[in-house]
Amino acid sequence: MMQTLQNIFDSLRISGESHTFRLRGGGKKRKKKTYTTPKKNKHKRKKVKLAVLKYYKVDENGKISRLRKECSSRTCGGGVFMASHHNRYYCGKCYETLVMQDPKEKAGKAK
Repeated sequence: MMQTLQNIFDSLRISGESHTFRLRGGGKKRKKKTYTTPKKNKHKRKKVKLAVLKYYKVDENGKISRLRKECSSRTCGGGVFMASHHNRYYCGKCYETLVMQDPKEKAGKAK
C-alpha cells in the first residue's frame, strides 16, 4: 500500500502536475462551545475576629468555663471543640456526630 502511494507521488512530481488527495479521518476544527450557565462560585471562608470568645466564658469571679463540648474520640482528644447545632454536636476533624435527645421526642428517632 505504502509503495503504491510512493509511486503515485513520484510520477506526479516528475510530470509537474499538482493534485490534492482527500485524506480519511481528521474532521474540521470545532467551534468553541459557549456555556449557557455561569461558573459555580467556590465557598469563601469568612474570617471571624476574636472567634475564641465563642468557646469560653469568664464569670465575675474570674473562673473560666467552656461553652462548647470537646470531642470525645481518640483521634481528636482535648482542645478540639464540637460545633453545636440545634439537634446535634458535630466534630469537623473526625466527623463524629452526637445527636441530642429531646424529652418530647421518642427515643432513637431524630429529625
